Amino acid sequence: DSYQIKGEVILSQDADQAAFIMQLPRKNWDKEESHSEPDFDQFYQTFAPKLETLFKKGTNDEAEIIKYITDQGLTFLTGKDLKFKCNCSFDRMIMGIEGLLKAHTLDDLFEGKDSLETRCDYCKTYYEIPKSHFLKS
Repeated sequence: DSYQIKGEVILSQDADQAAFIMQLPRKNWDKEESHSEPDFDQFYQTFAPKLETLFKKGTNDEAEIIKYITDQGLTFLTGKDLKFKCNCSFDRMIMGIEGLLKAHTLDDLFEGKDSLETRCDYCKTYYEIPKSHFLKS
């Protein structure tokens, strides 16, 4: 036996916050028949503007967020801090240049310069790659 949960992610237009609202299965869902299942879509349409009100405050105070959520008659299950992290590195940039060297010569890539300046497209970090790194002794 399994069930699918109904849920929606709400992204704030005003702050670096988001919420995942989901309808949990009713207790004993596999043992009792229910004739009055709450309508998730109707609930979402009612609650989403209330959550936007919370987002407009821009608060990261967990106690304030939990109080607001519980005051709305909901249960706060958990929160999670998300951190921006890029996996780029000097070594990864070297690997990218090594890939280009399969189709181009070292002189073509470096165009008479002693180094290349590369930039990660994701986090915009710059790397200076010396030509000497690719020269064999």
